[in-house]
Amino acid sequence: MLQMKVRHQVADLQAAGVEVELKTKSTFGETAPALVEVARECRADLIVTGEGPRRRLPRIAFRSIGQRMPRLASCPVLVIPPQN
Repeated sequence: MLQMKVRHQVADLQAAGVEVELKTKSTFGETAPALVEVARECRADLIVTGEGPRRRLPRIAFRSIGQRMPRLASCPVLVIPPQN
């Protein structure tokens, strides 16, 4: 269901003249490094990611993808905060 929604969004962007390409990749392990590697392979100009909901646990113990991506990526990262 989610993949279909994303495919429709990509098609809408392409129809509007935006140069966009959808790539999917299954990974195991840490998500942030895998996403950064895909961005490097694609020569991405920007990574857009969401920040997970805030938890009461110490941040240092459970860093979200949104917190780690800017440190790892070689291109700008736009982190969208969670909706309350």
